[in-house]
Amino acid sequence: MRKFEGIYSRSAVVIREGNKGINEEERSIGNIVATEDPTVVFDWARWEPIREILLMSGVELPESKQIPLLRNHSRWSDEDVVGSTRNLTVEGDILTGRNFISEVEANLWTKIREGHVTDTSVGYRTYSEHSIRLAPGEETNIDGKVYRNDYADGMDLIIRKKWKPMEDSVTPIGADQRSKMRSELNPSEDVLKKIELIEAGLAEQNKRLSDVTITIKERSEMKPTEKNAEDAVREERERVSEIEEWGKRFGNSIPKVDELISEARSSGISVLEFKERCWERMDKSKPVETPATDLDLTGKEMDDYSPLRMIQSIISGKREEAGIEREYDTAVREVLKVAPRKDSFFIHPKVFNRFAARILNQRTMKTSGSTTGAALVGVEHMEDGFIEYLRAASVLGEAGITILSGLKSDISLPVQTSEGGFAWGEEGDAGSASDMNFTNKTASPKFGRGQRKYTKTMMLQSAPSIELLVMKDLLGKARNGVETALLHGTGADNQPQGLANTSGVGSVNISSLTWNKIVEFETDIETADADISTMQWVTTPGIKGALKTTPIVDGYPMFIMNNGEVNGYPLKSTNNVSAHHLFFGAWEQLILCDWGMYEIMVNDKLAGSDAGNVEITIFVHVDAVTKYPLSFSIGSNAVA
Repeated sequence: MRKFEGIYSRSAVVIREGNKGINEEERSIGNIVATEDPTVVFDWARWEPIREILLMSGVELPESKQIPLLRNHSRWSDEDVVGSTRNLTVEGDILTGRNFISEVEANLWTKIREGHVTDTSVGYRTYSEHSIRLAPGEETNIDGKVYRNDYADGMDLIIRKKWKPMEDSVTPIGADQRSKMRSELNPSEDVLKKIELIEAGLAEQNKRLSDVTITIKERSEMKPTEKNAEDAVREERERVSEIEEWGKRFGNSIPKVDELISEARSSGISVLEFKERCWERMDKSKPVETPATDLDLTGKEMDDYSPLRMIQSIISGKREEAGIEREYDTAVREVLKVAPRKDSFFIHPKVFNRFAARILNQRTMKTSGSTTGAALVGVEHMEDGFIEYLRAASVLGEAGITILSGLKSDISLPVQTSEGGFAWGEEGDAGSASDMNFTNKTASPKFGRGQRKYTKTMMLQSAPSIELLVMKDLLGKARNGVETALLHGTGADNQPQGLANTSGVGSVNISSLTWNKIVEFETDIETADADISTMQWVTTPGIKGALKTTPIVDGYPMFIMNNGEVNGYPLKSTNNVSAHHLFFGAWEQLILCDWGMYEIMVNDKLAGSDAGNVEITIFVHVDAVTKYPLSFSIGSNAVA
């Protein structure tokens, strides 16, 4: 059984009468933080609801007698802190304190003063070695007092002989009936009736269960009367299981992932929200996983690896002439459970490194005119040469698309479908404001291919320049195919779903390419609150030329495109954009997912006019996800 090390929570209430009530000058109010009353909470160690008693004789208070006061147990930033709970003191069977509200929380203070906010919820740590669990019907004697689990609902009763308050939170609804802001210290008839109802039936306890580390949004959407405890336990197990699985899978790429997992377990956030928080921290500059094809090869084996030698062995029918290349292909097929083929082979992703580096070096020297070592692209840092080639040698790579490389299996990513709204209401009232909505988008390998033909005579030569030429052609074909799919993939027939076919992306009719239409792109994205300073344009060479020669105002020599920018944003062009299209947006929101599987097929059985030629095909396994469609707008119907 797993030992839970997170933080539990139960509700408390502020005090508003007498000398322990409201103090306007210091913006504070008395608070019953916790009591020894049996309270239903969720036992994270055993994944079930329990009844719990916190013994005041065992509370561990900080030396400062102070803990932070949060908003609904949110512990992600200092903005979640609304004040502090101070002067923690044990008074008989209750723990009291004073809630001091920050001056920047004027609205919250007003609601407390007016009596709209009465409940708080303490987050605390427990110790299994200092806990006594009583099954139904069992009893125990602690310091002369008998505790018996004689409740009819079948829940275990746990008595905490040692516990430690970690934080206090302002909440809309409480679970511990005596933990109130002091106006309810002397219970009214209504309060007593509530207590009787709680003790009377499991249905009411299930309702209270929703107060245990579940967020406001989830609480407002739940229908407790339609769920029993078994359903709640099952759903919670599924939530935590997904969180732990996702965190473990990408843990090497996410700093302090264990803290994120622990916080997500105890705070009750959804799986989608957890993924979004992981995404924000994830290091995407290198492979987020180690792909199944990245089998260990020594440095010498990597240097000796020759795709051309493997191609030649297929053409000659003597595959035994290929050593390390054939061995690697056999090993990868065993891992992937793919049947062996005589006409194709898998290539190690890092083999692309030396070819990609040489191609990029040539490109660097051509564009910069430099032949010094400082101008060359290094190879030692590359984790995947093909991906590095895409980053540096494709227009979308230069525009800043996000690349997730090294994936091992399908990946489910959070995709934002709308911005959050705003509404007024009572403290704790869910209100009518719309939440920032996310949905899951699953990326899975889509098989794309690019082909080139060469003479058989050429392919049987062993010159390094021939191998570089072939690899340059294949890399170029793969790059163009992937870039086209990212922009225009249909999402059907095993194609990635490109930006132009993604729901939610803005659109502008540019049949007339005017300055007003250009401004409309920016307005379109800003209206959706999706504008980002790094936005860029991507279009065809033809539209780029038209923008360079179209004046902003007729008769004045000031053109729409000037110094490589349009309306203050950089513009890039590529033939991989379909005719008449102009893209604008924040390209980091477009994600290329790559599984590091590259296969080369050799067909030397061509007939007719192609007899004597060899057709070489490269297969790549990628997919595309547009994480935030509202951050893009696409123009179509351009005349240029």
